[in-house]
Amino acid sequence: TLAVGPHVISAKYDGDATHAAATASISQTVNRLPSTVALTTSAPGSTEFGVAVPLTAVVTSTSGTPTGPVTFKDGSAVIGSVNLDGAGTATLSTLTLAVGSHSITATYGGDATHGNAVSSPISHTVTKAASKIVLITSNTPAPVGFNVTFTATVSAVTPILGFAPTGSITFSEGATTLGSGSLNASGIATFSTSTLSAGSHTITATFAGDAQFDTVTSAPLTQVVSATAAAITLTSSPNPSQLGASVTLTVTVAASSTPTGNVTFKNGATTLGTGTLDATGKATLSTSTLPAGILTLSVEYAGNGTLDPGTASASHVVLKAPTTATLVASAASAAVGAPITFTVTVTSPAGTPAGDVELFDATTSIGTQTL
Repeated sequence: TLAVGPHVISAKYDGDATHAAATASISQTVNRLPSTVALTTSAPGSTEFGVAVPLTAVVTSTSGTPTGPVTFKDGSAVIGSVNLDGAGTATLSTLTLAVGSHSITATYGGDATHGNAVSSPISHTVTKAASKIVLITSNTPAPVGFNVTFTATVSAVTPILGFAPTGSITFSEGATTLGSGSLNASGIATFSTSTLSAGSHTITATFAGDAQFDTVTSAPLTQVVSATAAAITLTSSPNPSQLGASVTLTVTVAASSTPTGNVTFKNGATTLGTGTLDATGKATLSTSTLPAGILTLSVEYAGNGTLDPGTASASHVVLKAPTTATLVASAASAAVGAPITFTVTVTSPAGTPAGDVELFDATTSIGTQTL
């Protein structure tokens, strides 16, 4: 029945008829019963950050059931303290373990009859939490030069109360970085640009990760940028023109931005030539090869990434070349029945005329010959 601790035990002899009384004493220490602590977890090896790690400490002794608190530690840092239940078991579930490697122990401080004990350490690794990212655009399709805002939202795959991803988001098109943005308290970052060229762009957003959350890249987002239509006009001068004369074709491309690029001049399906727009959005072509007739001339503008391709047409009249005819006879007068030779000569400043010549006596046709 001696309690735990030091005791001084004495014996007193009262004597008898022939023996005197006597006393004696000794020091006696009563130690607490030895205890052992077994520490286990139902999530051995590793868990993601934010996932609870259940720790169970079972304290046993050579006699009786230990009572009192068990302190759980990560190295020297206290995780928490829990009182043993009636079976000598203490359980703690913790969410506070940081990313990295941990050596966890359970320390039992003992009670009135059971001694203190420390468990063997268990190793546990906490990995970064899996994260997800959603990328959206403010406007698609968007006109060239329009300010487009990309918004990336980063969160944990499994929400973690009290923790949100931090850091920056990189917005890219393929291997080209367009810009970046910092995550706010809600895990949202934005980036705006007005420099995307006309066409289809594949945009991604990448979260570099932080102390608790892993790196993640969004699914590709297709951003369409539409070019602006230009006003295209075509003129020809002089119009009408004479066959073989030089005609100047002028195209003018007008738009809110400075037009640049190349144009192709055509007569129907026949290409007459090409030109490059100057600083005023104009290009010219001179040609003397247009055939006679009423022509539909056209110009094709190839666009420049900011302006859409386009066409324009204009009607042009090419007059036949002027001619002069002279008629001479072999004799000014002749007897009835005598042969007379009439000679017709047709000339033109645009080459040698070809075709037929018909002769008339007043209104009566007297013959046709080929030049």
